[in-house]
Amino acid sequence: MADLDYMKKQIISMDYHDITKSFIEENFGRHYDIEAHKILDPKYPFNGKITLNKGDLENVHSKIETTLGRLVVNKFLFTDGLMHVVPYINEPITNKILKKFEQLISNALIDGAIDSSVMSRYYDRIQWFGFGLHSIVCASLSEKTIYPLPEVMKLKEELFKKYEEDLKGPNALIVAAKIEEILMDEAKKILKDDPGLEFYNSGTKASFKGTYKDMMIVKGPVWNAVTKRFDVIKSCLATGINKDEIDNFGSQVIYGSYPKAVDTRYAGYFTKKFFACYQNVMLDEPGSDCGSKMYRTIKLTADNYQRLKYRYINDGGKLICLTPEIAPKYFGKTVQMRSPLYCCGTKLCNKCAGDLDYRLKITNVGLTVSDIGSEMLNAGMKGFHDSSVDLYKVDIDDLLL
Repeated sequence: MADLDYMKKQIISMDYHDITKSFIEENFGRHYDIEAHKILDPKYPFNGKITLNKGDLENVHSKIETTLGRLVVNKFLFTDGLMHVVPYINEPITNKILKKFEQLISNALIDGAIDSSVMSRYYDRIQWFGFGLHSIVCASLSEKTIYPLPEVMKLKEELFKKYEEDLKGPNALIVAAKIEEILMDEAKKILKDDPGLEFYNSGTKASFKGTYKDMMIVKGPVWNAVTKRFDVIKSCLATGINKDEIDNFGSQVIYGSYPKAVDTRYAGYFTKKFFACYQNVMLDEPGSDCGSKMYRTIKLTADNYQRLKYRYINDGGKLICLTPEIAPKYFGKTVQMRSPLYCCGTKLCNKCAGDLDYRLKITNVGLTVSDIGSEMLNAGMKGFHDSSVDLYKVDIDDLLL
């Protein structure tokens, strides 16, 4: 049996430079040994359970149960100047978790707690880590995820037969969405402990709702420009396309390509118009205050804070800057916020604009409107890769308020 405690101590004592691809492969990967001419099993399991005590790493402040893999990740990514910024990550690093701790690193850079060279080295390491080690310790696909599940295919036949008439009626889109949801829930239940599901749960480019559903379950609703309605395609790509559905699939290819080929031009055009309108909008001197008494009333939450950080709010007649340390005190509360909308100065004053652009040393703040064009461009590009249909319940009061 592998001595996990020995490997734990070895990793803790190592410099992050010593965590190389060969080190990971030799100890944690199932690999082919050139000299032995055979495939060797891992010496240590990446998910082997270990215990860390306070002080084992700079960001370990109490006794925790973790794994060798998570220890390797934390040691490699954060040893070089980030241990005081990012707490020990003791959970699977999905896209959501990655954004969470990278936001901490970004805040530290803005606050001057780290310099740009630290962040630059972090991005070099995480890119190397992801691309270099993926094939060694990650299961992208598994036997169950590369073929349609028989149980799901059987259930699909039953549901399409049950709702055959409804799929021809005015509520076909709603019924199709219901069928898709039932089938995806059943597939996730079957794949619950399968390593191939991690590929979709990670939040990377492939999505369960989009990629897996289209490939292994059902294509679903596709817009028909001739009939001006949605056609519900029963087939999936893995089982092959029914000859009666070939034209529908062809239409989907066209509708996916259109936004990328044509619609994205609007993003570029609008960006040019934004620049023409806002190129003369500049920030006033640091600490400036136009004295405006107008405020935006807004409910501050952990979600919208990232768009509002370092802005000023009125708290009992005193202006408070929403720094990452102070902002959580106001989460869930409705606050009065100073806004460029109500700035009275010839230039945008510090208190109306907030501190963020000053910290980033941006003076010609009007040129940052290119972010809007980028979002428009990304939305157009996304239409090429994601053709899924989403349904939402809309409250008319939300639209009117």
